[in-house]
Amino acid sequence: EIGSVDAAPFVAAALRDPVVGVASWACQALATIGDPATLPALHYYHDRLLSERAAGTLPASVGHPDFIISQSAATRLVLGDRSARPELASFLLSDDLSARRTAHSALTSIYQERHGYEPDGPVDLRRAAARRWQADRTP
Repeated sequence: EIGSVDAAPFVAAALRDPVVGVASWACQALATIGDPATLPALHYYHDRLLSERAAGTLPASVGHPDFIISQSAATRLVLGDRSARPELASFLLSDDLSARRTAHSALTSIYQERHGYEPDGPVDLRRAAARRWQADRTP
């Protein structure tokens, strides 16, 4: 059944697919499934993305590096990994609109707070609101 927790281990295994786009779809699916038991696999995937970004080997087909990495961090946050919060707050300052929207959506869905942030607002207002997110130490 689509979205079933029973599928979570199989979807989590797809995070190791050598094609980053396939792993990205698995990451999105895990956010929908909602099984926190997949967090170790998501951490491994997230580290892989960071390594590939640093090496410059993320394929252009997956979009802006900030977007795919913010997507991974957002999934971790949604599944209960509060350590993703500071990273998502930093993505509020990304040059990539999709990364900003992803980060903001995840943060507001968990914390029910906007801090006056608008992902497509003027850069000076985004910076001020992002500082409020970064200063807010709510766990």
